[in-house]
Amino acid sequence: MSGHAKNLREVLDARPRDRLIAAPGVYDMVSLRMAARMGFDALYMTGYGTVASHLGLPDAGLASYSDMANRVEVMARMTHAPLIADGDTGYGGLLRRCPKTIASFHETSARCCSSILDGMSLVSC
Repeated sequence: MSGHAKNLREVLDARPRDRLIAAPGVYDMVSLRMAARMGFDALYMTGYGTVASHLGLPDAGLASYSDMANRVEVMARMTHAPLIADGDTGYGGLLRRCPKTIASFHETSARCCSSILDGMSLVSC
């Protein structure tokens, strides 16, 4: 890849205040590349889709923190668009694992941010 990769803050600050940012859900490298080529300002790595395409199973807590962190790292490297990554419930609790999940997702790329669910029980998608 060449050129300057923007982070989400740069994208948000550059848009007119009345304009929304469309961030299509991507779940593997094929969907990521298709969405990136279409010129979206940001991309959203969906947890359910990523788990389903990687493990061939529904997202029922089977993917580990490491599985998802690795997917975030690979996907973030392959696009110039900011990647918003599904951090689920933080993979182990608000105080114990959530800060590590957020830090790890952000370390993979300056263009990556995470979304964390506020529920602590098993999420049913």
